[in-house]
Amino acid sequence: MAAEGASANLKALGHQLVENKVSVHLVYDNLNQYHRLWRPSLDSCTSLESGTAATLIIQHDVAEGAFDGIEYERRRASVRREQITYEKIWGDIQFDHLAAIGATNILQILLEYLPGLERHRGAVQHLYSHRFAKHPVKIQKTEYYPMETSSYDEVQNIGNREVLKDLLVRQLGVKPEELDGQMISISGDCSMAAKLRSLKRHTSCGLSWFTSQRFALVLTELWHMRWAFIKGIFRLHWAPSTMKGDSGLHIAAEKLRCKLNSSDPEFYPAERLVETVLATMTLHYARAVLRQKESSLFISNLNRPPHLIEELNLHLSPGRFLWTCTFDELHDELNAVVSLSPDDSDDSSDADHNGEDGVSSLPAGQSQHRSKDHENLDCFDDSAPLDSPNTNTGGDVLLFNNILLYWDMLLYWEFRSSIKDSDIGRTFEVIKWLCVWFFGAGATNYGQELLHQALDLWFHFTEKMKDAVFNNYVISPSGRGEGYERDLLQEHNNFWLKWVFNGRLAKFDSSFLREAVALNIVPLKELGQTILQKFGLSNIYSGRSKANIQTDINYLGHSYLTQQHHIYQPGRVQLFLAMDGIEQGTAKLEEGALQKFLDKHFYQK
Repeated sequence: MAAEGASANLKALGHQLVENKVSVHLVYDNLNQYHRLWRPSLDSCTSLESGTAATLIIQHDVAEGAFDGIEYERRRASVRREQITYEKIWGDIQFDHLAAIGATNILQILLEYLPGLERHRGAVQHLYSHRFAKHPVKIQKTEYYPMETSSYDEVQNIGNREVLKDLLVRQLGVKPEELDGQMISISGDCSMAAKLRSLKRHTSCGLSWFTSQRFALVLTELWHMRWAFIKGIFRLHWAPSTMKGDSGLHIAAEKLRCKLNSSDPEFYPAERLVETVLATMTLHYARAVLRQKESSLFISNLNRPPHLIEELNLHLSPGRFLWTCTFDELHDELNAVVSLSPDDSDDSSDADHNGEDGVSSLPAGQSQHRSKDHENLDCFDDSAPLDSPNTNTGGDVLLFNNILLYWDMLLYWEFRSSIKDSDIGRTFEVIKWLCVWFFGAGATNYGQELLHQALDLWFHFTEKMKDAVFNNYVISPSGRGEGYERDLLQEHNNFWLKWVFNGRLAKFDSSFLREAVALNIVPLKELGQTILQKFGLSNIYSGRSKANIQTDINYLGHSYLTQQHHIYQPGRVQLFLAMDGIEQGTAKLEEGALQKFLDKHFYQK
């Protein structure tokens, strides 16, 4: 598509937007690039240029009047401060649903590695699509249009104002007064959302709907939230140092030779480590339960000890439990092991156990462990210190740490799976839990942003607006397969923008980059991939390949069995004590973080 044609197409979409013939969503992100000089000097040196790239997404299944800004403002103005309490936040979390869907995700993991259970796949999928479905969205091909880049930096409030003006007025050709009374959903990462909310707060007395930014319906995107979730897991469960007999993410990374920056891990390597540890712990617990349920003498008669996955498949032999059990029996067995009640105690001094040879249950409620410092309630440094355990405890610190780690990872996996299943309702059930957990994990900025979203869902959204937002929270660029995060699409566009324009000295607002490159980044990407493929420099796949981690699982599984991770052993200690994000978040919210949030964000009534 020529630059003129792409620009005219955006203008046509803006005209349809004004006439309410189309509903659009804008997602944008910062774009950074170094301009390197071969011979730098005092007046000419290497510099970092910051700009913004954006994508327009056509929304579907939007009822007429769904984005009524007048009604949104009326509802927002009617909210009273006393309506926003910690009890309301806590009561919004559906622990029973999270426990039940957690058990179903465990079944899904078993199905992935035990082919003999394939007969139960239909029943598992039925649970996802019927019993636990919250707001499933039908997969359909998403219509989207990359927009021109700009040199405005969305890290600043004024930069966000100029970005919105550039996108709406200059590129879409919308006159400011034509947006009166209407709202447009706009999203990005947490930082962008916070800056845009700050801009709205500081311009709330503007003379018009446009200058007061009341047209902007701010949403936080999911891929960056997933990344923050992973970082939070690392902060709560990554031991600063390890010793023989330790468990957790750090020791697993060492055994698997994964080199990660624990304070700021890269997304995909960190997610793979979480996936490997979660799958290994799940399969190891399944092995422990099966060994307790039926005789394992047949294993001792083998020529060599079987690996973890190999042993589980042996339990699928005719006549054994996994072979004879019905789906209901298997599901009930998991529900008996899994518990996610806020009333359960996880304290390392009296962890529940079923005797010396019993397999512990897996609760994930509030531990009795308290942080030593609750004073710094406005913690934006994303840090969560790990405590040293009491070496004189009569409990099992290793098992305590494993239980907290397992549940945090299992809920992360539900967050990830619900997005891929395009059930945004399930995703938001985890987000309700994250609203408290992020405060405990040190990601206070994300915790505050999720409080904003909670207020929207409780008070500000009409049912039509909520449905419109949920129906378009995940996308499908291909129209087939899994759900896809909107900000991940933008990240891919950013990658290709840098790839096509890497090393050029032009600015992000240069006409060449804006019109020739940014507007046509999709065909340029396809052209680049085709050239690489034709010359044999790269293989292009239509889908995403999945790494085979069975060897890693078997290796970790042997370590877990040797160290008896599943058995309660009084007095067993580790060098660190994992932090319970929910318990820590509860403490912060109750001791002042919620009130400071309310003091800052309008709710002075």
